[in-house]
Amino acid sequence: MTKEHSAGVIGQVRQGLGIAKILARKNEAAALAQEVQAHFNCALPTSPRRTCGNDIAVMGIGPGSWLAMCGNGGNDFASSLKPILGSFAAISDQSDAYGVFRLMGPNLRAALSKLVPIDIHDRAFKVGDVAETIAGHVGILFWRLEDIAGSPVFDIAVARSFSVSLRHTLIQSAAEFELAWEES
Repeated sequence: MTKEHSAGVIGQVRQGLGIAKILARKNEAAALAQEVQAHFNCALPTSPRRTCGNDIAVMGIGPGSWLAMCGNGGNDFASSLKPILGSFAAISDQSDAYGVFRLMGPNLRAALSKLVPIDIHDRAFKVGDVAETIAGHVGILFWRLEDIAGSPVFDIAVARSFSVSLRHTLIQSAAEFELAWEES
């Protein structure tokens, strides 16, 4: 949280993210994992988890499939991965395919529990966990980040064409807690 808020839920639209889908070529997952570790100091997750390294986060989204993100990578991020990982994986730019929201605040779990059909309590959904599910009848990918000031933090990725609908649904579910939107 960058500012003091009385809001129980704070939302940000993440801008400028570089997002790339990485699909391991046949029999190349181990070599791909070695290259990711060597170049980005990041372990390639083998389950629905999020790992981080040098300016990159990687999420396991299925067998031999990952979503990689770079904070300010934009559309050039996927292209920058190809010379490094292209021998071991197919890489496609997804930067314009997703809208990504960051949500935080002391009442976030109460607001999200109205929308997602999975247990997001600390004991069940830990920092680094990733889930593909629905929120308000819209398919999402979301993950838990480190808490800030004792409050949970989640990022939600949604198909860009559904981002306005999801934002509206988030506003409705968090209305009782006062939702504030910040620029990221």
